[in-house]
Amino acid sequence: MINDNTFQVKLLHQLICPKQGEDIEDCQDALDVNLEINRFAVADGVSRSFYPALFSKQLTQFFCSANDSVNLELFHHGDWKKWLEISQKNWIENVQEIVKHTHKYYIKNRFYNNEPAGSTFAGIEFYQNENQSIFWNAMIIGDSCIIHFDKACQKSNKYLIQSSKDFNFTPSYFPSRPIVDNPFKPSFIIDQTVSIDDVFIIATDAISKWILMLMETSQTHLLSDIHNISYQMIDQFRSDDALENDDIALLVIKIVKPAT
Repeated sequence: MINDNTFQVKLLHQLICPKQGEDIEDCQDALDVNLEINRFAVADGVSRSFYPALFSKQLTQFFCSANDSVNLELFHHGDWKKWLEISQKNWIENVQEIVKHTHKYYIKNRFYNNEPAGSTFAGIEFYQNENQSIFWNAMIIGDSCIIHFDKACQKSNKYLIQSSKDFNFTPSYFPSRPIVDNPFKPSFIIDQTVSIDDVFIIATDAISKWILMLMETSQTHLLSDIHNISYQMIDQFRSDDALENDDIALLVIKIVKPAT
């Protein structure tokens, strides 16, 4: 990956927010950031699956890790199944440690019955080629979303979900245990161009749906301040029934010229 300082990815905002009335420890969404390799990820653990928060965190942390060649080569002749196997192995080891130290038989039973966790995922990386053009790659599964705005915020591209009406309660997801003939596969967006001052939102389902609804109802002016959105604002939107009461993971990033 070339890095001669002709662009910089600026993290404008990151937010993890649990459901209203719950503690942050109960949040099943996760995010991670690595500005050294320009990788960013969010994930949404599937409710009622087995330790989904551990799995969503494992997926985001691994994607943003610079210490594994399988991860770094994901978009360049990489193998997403092998990539997933590493996260699955780490999840099993982590849950195994919990099982060793618990006296709760229902947890032990779920583990030895090979119950999996599940998680949606959206991960993005930025790079430039030998001609110093800037590009991005992404891997997405389920209803976590990436929205790309041009520098004037007049044009946008949405990945993968296109409409607020397209969200449902059965998104595709990564499983935390190997599944024979797994029907769910990630989608890849490869070598997409990007310009200085473009903005990206990477987010899990509830806030992605809210953002798409704003775009569909010509309320995009509200997005101009999304990099300042706070827990208090989220709770107010929920109280006003504008935003569903669900866990939230949100990243807002901007492509900028490097500081001189």
